[in-house]
Amino acid sequence: MKPEAFVADWKRKEVSAINDFVQSAPVVGLVDVSGIGAKQMLTMRSSLREKGVKLRMSRNRLLKLALQDASKSKKGVDQIIDIFAPHQIALLSSTESPFKIFQMLMESQTKAPAKGGEIAPSEIVIEKGPTAFPAGPIVGDFQNAGFPAAIEKGKIVIRKKHTAVAEGEVITAEVAAALTKLEIYPITVGMQLLGAFDGETFYLSDVLDIDLSEFRGQVQSATAQAFNLAFNAR
Repeated sequence: MKPEAFVADWKRKEVSAINDFVQSAPVVGLVDVSGIGAKQMLTMRSSLREKGVKLRMSRNRLLKLALQDASKSKKGVDQIIDIFAPHQIALLSSTESPFKIFQMLMESQTKAPAKGGEIAPSEIVIEKGPTAFPAGPIVGDFQNAGFPAAIEKGKIVIRKKHTAVAEGEVITAEVAAALTKLEIYPITVGMQLLGAFDGETFYLSDVLDIDLSEFRGQVQSATAQAFNLAFNAR
């Protein structure tokens, strides 16, 4: 007789808690939260919570087990398992529509400092003028990063406008450290909604990524044209 596999009690409790989380709201989604720093994560989670979107993080295997368990009473929610990626993943729950949640996550994106090794999403420019730093060794850090820094009247200044990194180029560790000192944060970080289930339909991110303003305009235009056609057709 094959012995029964031992499952730690804390894992059973965690799966049960995640199951309750999945059952707590009609809409459940899977979010990629890779690369988001602790500070940015706290800010985004707080902002989303105020809008009725909650997040639950755990080990991917436990999240999958909880979704399988939840599918016994919430048919179809296990479809989310198919889009699990080998990244840091979180589940979300909300009463809002998947389309609105997608927009919320886009709006919750925030700026973060570069660490070095990232690709510049756009040109990073250092403006000419004084910095907040008094004369000191930091001027050497700026110069090592290629910034036209100098000391004038006891302050570190940037002598002329300077392109620190061109769009598409790699941000070096030296440049990243210097940018952070100047409080220039060139990297946009945010949660990516991979897919969501509303109790009936499972939506992937490419379906949810629509311009709501443009869509609203198209509906209004179609309504006006339909009215015009009906009026003139008599």
